[in-house]
Amino acid sequence: MIREKALGLEDPWVAFTLQELAGVYIYQGRLSEAEPLYKRALAIAEKAASRVFDPISPMVALADAYRSEGRYRDAELLYIRARALQEKTAGPPFSPDDDPTAGFILHRLGQLAYLQSRYTDAKQLYNRALVITNKWSGSDNIQIAPLLVDMALLYKDEDRYAAAEPLLQRALAIRQKFLEAGHPDVAAPLYYLALLYESEGQSDRAFEYIKHAVNNLERHLRSEAEDRTDGKAENYDRVLFKYISIADKVSTNSPKERDTLIKDTFRVSQLVRPSITGGAITSMTARLAAGNDALASVVRDRQDVGNRWHWLNHAVTKSISLQPNRRDLAKENSLRDDLAATTQRLDTLNERIAAEFPAYSELSNPNPLDLKAAQAILEVDEAMLVYLVDGNETWLWALRRDSATLSRIEIGMKALAVEVAALRQRLDPALNTDKLPFDAARAYELYQRIISPAAPLLDGARLVFVVADGALESLPLGVLVTKPPEHEPQDPADHRDIAWFAREHALTVLPSVSALRALRQYATGGHAASAFVGVGDPVLAGKPEGERRVKTASLFRGALADVSAVRALPPLPEPPMNCAPSLRTWVLARRTFTLENAPQSRYYAKPGSTATGSWSLRHMG
Repeated sequence: MIREKALGLEDPWVAFTLQELAGVYIYQGRLSEAEPLYKRALAIAEKAASRVFDPISPMVALADAYRSEGRYRDAELLYIRARALQEKTAGPPFSPDDDPTAGFILHRLGQLAYLQSRYTDAKQLYNRALVITNKWSGSDNIQIAPLLVDMALLYKDEDRYAAAEPLLQRALAIRQKFLEAGHPDVAAPLYYLALLYESEGQSDRAFEYIKHAVNNLERHLRSEAEDRTDGKAENYDRVLFKYISIADKVSTNSPKERDTLIKDTFRVSQLVRPSITGGAITSMTARLAAGNDALASVVRDRQDVGNRWHWLNHAVTKSISLQPNRRDLAKENSLRDDLAATTQRLDTLNERIAAEFPAYSELSNPNPLDLKAAQAILEVDEAMLVYLVDGNETWLWALRRDSATLSRIEIGMKALAVEVAALRQRLDPALNTDKLPFDAARAYELYQRIISPAAPLLDGARLVFVVADGALESLPLGVLVTKPPEHEPQDPADHRDIAWFAREHALTVLPSVSALRALRQYATGGHAASAFVGVGDPVLAGKPEGERRVKTASLFRGALADVSAVRALPPLPEPPMNCAPSLRTWVLARRTFTLENAPQSRYYAKPGSTATGSWSLRHMG
């Protein structure tokens, strides 16, 4: 670090930098890496006892990290230490509560008590924090809003809805006053008001508030999808899931609105948990592409402007959170103007990327695909299944060209993971060392739960596109069973008569709904330079009685096949011509070739490799 070299390892400014770096790690969800930095910053600050850097700050930050990990006792001890230090620092003639920091720490202690269901303690701490914060910041300062929300949630848990509602309405009014229209932080009180009205059985009113919350988030999420690695992403997803849940209830009560709400929830579902691949692609493009590459240049600009947007957004929030007598309105207005200009610049870059590099845009930061547009892309004999897995339920959208359904499935994230793990255990030779038969009955039960609600729409579909989520991403749905097995398979031959889902439909897994658009719009047909050649009976040098189980990874050196490792495998047990009866549109041609002259050998092996095949299949087409 530059400051360590210039100022020494124990300088307070080094502690400040360590805490800032730890904050970046927290923002990225890297708690284990943040903790040692916070501890070092705290040790330096306590030793230095300098006004440059107050030890209370790293204490509270580290306690917050512990709290997010569920380490409540460790967090409480640090909050109490911070409170004791704050009281000591105040000193006579000042009261310990004559300091806005006191309200901040008491609020944190109240949150911790609430998380442990100590409602009486939480209420007392919240009330003390509210008195102090009102005194120093005013009754409508934005610092009050989170405290009001927390107090309202406590009352809601006590079924004191009449006491909770005005607090949430007040928090909403404060955030709407200080934050620009569409700011994501306005969504929190809207979300909690929706929860409140839902608990009171007012589904229609709850839907209006959750709809406003989603509207506040949507523009932010669509422009910032590739940056959603921060701790707020989970909170955003919570709002989006609640919108889908309440919309489903409302449409059940009002069948006339069902089609409209299926369309709306389909769009909103695509804002939940955007692809990690998109962010990785964005980073790689800027990092690896040549310096004069047009795409790399605009992506780097996009990243720089996005980083500045986040900094300015934080700076505005920090500025308006100051005590009234410390706010610099001229500086605040300048920051707001800069933020608005940066937002416009961000929109312009997003539009440019979408216009000039549409395929890249679809993969890195896809816009939600409208239901009608998705249906129009599907062929008459195609269908699409879109899954979204929440804590206690799973949502399934089923699409055909002329119809769509939405189903709520009563299986959540953990229960689904258990079922998938059980099925995968029988499919993986490394896990199923006893060669136990596949659990067809369990596969049928899972089919009944997650696919049968859409079965009527799948009738007549030749090809089914699947957008999986959660544990379903690691399970090939083709192994699910559509009919109750007459008996559990005992040996490999028994699996032939099982009604596999893959026998009824061809399945294609997509990373996202919008990937279907990319597949159809940007995929270009190619023609091979020569006929297809497939090795039907490779010449392998291993012992025929050798072990046939092999880990695929052991056959590669990096991205290339290890020819010697492949050649050392035992040969196929069947005679060479046994494959002939299964050929219909293929003709068997005697041919021996080396990997040097094999099609595309440059991608898979080094030139000069010796013969590996004596039979090939050539398409007649």
